[in-house]
Amino acid sequence: MKHLASLALAPWLLLAPLGAAPLPVQDAGIVVSMAPCEVKRPVRGFYVKSSRELVRKGSLEVGGEKFEIYLPKEKNGWSHRPRPELEEGLVSLTSTWLSVDQDHDGKLAVDESYFAELPLRIGDTMFDVVDIASDGATLTLRRRAGPLLGAVRGRKAAAFEWTATDGRKLNNASYENRVLVIDCWAPS
Repeated sequence: MKHLASLALAPWLLLAPLGAAPLPVQDAGIVVSMAPCEVKRPVRGFYVKSSRELVRKGSLEVGGEKFEIYLPKEKNGWSHRPRPELEEGLVSLTSTWLSVDQDHDGKLAVDESYFAELPLRIGDTMFDVVDIASDGATLTLRRRAGPLLGAVRGRKAAAFEWTATDGRKLNNASYENRVLVIDCWAPS
């Protein structure tokens, strides 16, 4: 139950294995230059709707698409690792909550924000955040080997498989180019 509050903020975490061992990397770090900016990102909690000031912005090209990445204002500095000293109550994900404009609309939705300590999906590629400069001037990413994780609206779904009630084995390839709605909150 320790991750309950974090999941309420970021439902896409359900598709990323928490506490999983790091996968081998495919390449050296990719350094993204982060320039000062003034942008607001919505923040949604259990009872509060507000916004968070973003103060750094950089661009990264992935798969022929250019993605904008943002860092928030942080009073205690940016971190790509868990910060146990900030754990309070149910919240245990304490790294910087960065944002990626996944749909290129120039607006940042709550579901376009990610904890830097977890695998980061940009487009259809997975990355690890390996460093955030103390002054926020650079963000270093490394491509991850292994499967695509997470749900990003309008993007390719991560691989999944399940057994239907009639015993058939189904996977996302069974529904390629078709709309599929998965109700993961339904009781079994």
